[in-house]
This record gives sequence, structure tokens and C-alpha cells, in this order.
Amino acid sequence: MYFMRFSDQAPAVMTPVGGMDKVVQGFLNKLDPKLVDIRLNCPVRAIQVSENTVDIEYEQQGVIKKLQADYCINAIPSQILLGITNNFSPPYLKAISKIQRGNLVKIGFQAKQRFWEDEHIFAGISWTKSGHHATVVSRTWIYATKRRAAGRL
Repeated sequence: MYFMRFSDQAPAVMTPVGGMDKVVQGFLNKLDPKLVDIRLNCPVRAIQVSENTVDIEYEQQGVIKKLQADYCINAIPSQILLGITNNFSPPYLKAISKIQRGNLVKIGFQAKQRFWEDEHIFAGISWTKSGHHATVVSRTWIYATKRRAAGRL
């Protein structure tokens, strides 16, 4: 397969049974709730870093709440992080402001049946053989889970 021909392509490394949400659920299942406090669906509104703690302001069901921790593991994309109130150092802000966005497109698709499973289309890319070369027929990522399909994100 000729993935290196496309700057926006990479070979599928995994297709979790049950959808991509299973990757996150796998990590969550390994964490001890007595030791780790995880809050889902809570957009971060502010991050304030001090010498010994990190203060996080977030929204939970329309209510602004605050949390203080020894440290924070950040998984917020840099472009979004720059829009959150913070007191990050100038060198850190300069560094994350240099991270460029890629060219991305996301298209929603709804069907009455999950035909791609019947046709064995997984990991989102379909190939056909044309002479001696593999040709991309479709570059559609199909990672929808039943939960997402039902509108419960």
C-alpha cells in the first residue's frame, strides 16, 4: 500500500472492537477512582500555575467550578489552549503559538444500515487493485460507535 504518497494518510494501527471510545475506556478502567479524579464533559475555562499547585477552573453542567492539584496532564490541543485564560510563561506561550494546524476536514455521515461492516470496510480506507498498483477508492474514516450514532457523545 502506498501510504507515503499522501501527506494526510497513515496505515491503520488499530481498530478497537466496539469503536474508538474503547481506547479511552480501557485507560479509565485501569485507574483507581480513590487515587485519580477524572471529570468528563467539563470544559476547562482557566489554568493558573503556581510554584506548587495548578488551579483549574472548569464548567460542569453549566456551573463554574474550581479544582486545585499538584500537577495537570494537559491533552488540550494547543490552538484551544491558547484561548483559555492562563498565566503560562512567555516562552511557553511562544512555543505553543508556533504549533501549526494541519489541513483537516470532518464530514458527518448517517446511514440506515452499517453497510461498511457487511462489505468489510474497516479502518476507513478502501483499496482496489488497478493493474499492478493499489488505488484509493475511498478515504472515509468509519469509527462511529453505537453510542455516537445514537447522538450521545
